[in-house]
Order: sequence, then C-alpha cells, then structure tokens
Amino acid sequence: MTASSFWRKVASGLVAFVPAARSLAAPLSPVVTRWVGGHVVRVEPEMVVVATQTAVSLTLTLTPASRIWHGLWLQAIPIEPGDHIAAWVTPQPDGAQQVDELWVNWMALQGQLLAVDLAADETMIELQDENKVWRVRAVAQTAVSPSTLHPGQHAKIVGRVLKDGTLLATTIAVTEVAA
Repeated sequence: MTASSFWRKVASGLVAFVPAARSLAAPLSPVVTRWVGGHVVRVEPEMVVVATQTAVSLTLTLTPASRIWHGLWLQAIPIEPGDHIAAWVTPQPDGAQQVDELWVNWMALQGQLLAVDLAADETMIELQDENKVWRVRAVAQTAVSPSTLHPGQHAKIVGRVLKDGTLLATTIAVTEVAA
C-alpha cells in the first residue's frame, strides 16, 4: 500500500468516525431520577428546602404531577419544617430537583406485637422492634384487619410517624419468625 492510499483510507475512516464519536459524546437524554432524603428546613408554595445528611441544602420543586405520601397518597398536604422526607426527584436542565414522589415522615418497622387493643374506630398496637417499643395506631383503612392481630405475632408495619411519636399504620403484614 502506498502512503497516499493509506492516508486516503485513514481520511475516509475519519469521515465516518467523527460524526459517530460526536453522537456518542453528546449528552444522554433519558430521564434520570435519583433518591434524596433529609429534614425539611423551609416550605414555600411550590418548593421544599431540605437539609440532607451530608449538610447539603437541596431545593425540591413540587408540581401538580408530584405524588405526595402523608399516610395516603395526597396532592395538597401540609409539609412542615422538621418533617423528614424521602423522595424520587428528576434533575432539570436548570439545576432544579423536580419531585416525582415524596414520602413525609415515613417509617417501616418489624418486630413482635406486644399488645393489641381493639376499638371501634382504631386499634392501638405495641410493637417491639430491635431498639424500642412503638405505639402504633391502626385505622379501618389498614390493609390487614386489626382483629386478626394477636400479641406474640411478628409483623411488618409501614406508616407515618405522627407528632406525638406514634406511628399511623397504613400497611400491616403478619410475618413468620426467622429461625
């Protein structure tokens, strides 16, 4: 192969390679979501400012499409400074963090039921997890009928931590004890 034919082949390869390399180097356009969490510092009409565990302050933008869980999935709910939140957000080109789904004061517990006090409108449960005894309120909308719960059973409970420190259960599942 002569030098001129070699350079012609290199040049023709570059004609094909450069546009392909540019398309590979272009920013990707798929939607990328990320998980964030922290304590609410400030609340404004369409924005929540959160302090993360790494002391970073994030501004989360709420839109009409944002789903907010506050014991149930609700649109308009009071989020207050001091609340703990966890959220899936989508970073926007302008740097904003748009909320897709947000959980307020969410807690998941697993442990042994110590007491079950049935009442007409709600049931009070005491659950011992690995760290402490939790007082749990179960209302009629809870997935498992509270009347099927008995002391000594093991359960997983998901719900919202209330200001008084109790948990408002939204999901209760009786589990088997691991051997």
